Amino acid sequence: MVGSAESLLITGGGESHGATVRPGGTFAVTFGNPTLPGTATATVRCDIAGRRTYASTTFPFYRPGGGQPLVVNLTVR
Repeated sequence: MVGSAESLLITGGGESHGATVRPGGTFAVTFGNPTLPGTATATVRCDIAGRRTYASTTFPFYRPGGGQPLVVNLTVR
């Protein structure tokens, strides 16, 4: 994604958690006791040319192993 990813919100499993996007586009969130499996939504605030956009995508939501990466690719149109 061209622009500056600032923050994100992941909603799913009856929980919602936000995080700041770190350098390299990484983030970390912890779900305490989600209802699984299900569908989650990742919404990322990305500043492009001084304008805030809120791109989002959905993905299957399962319980990952500890530290397992989740790759989320977003395109702002």
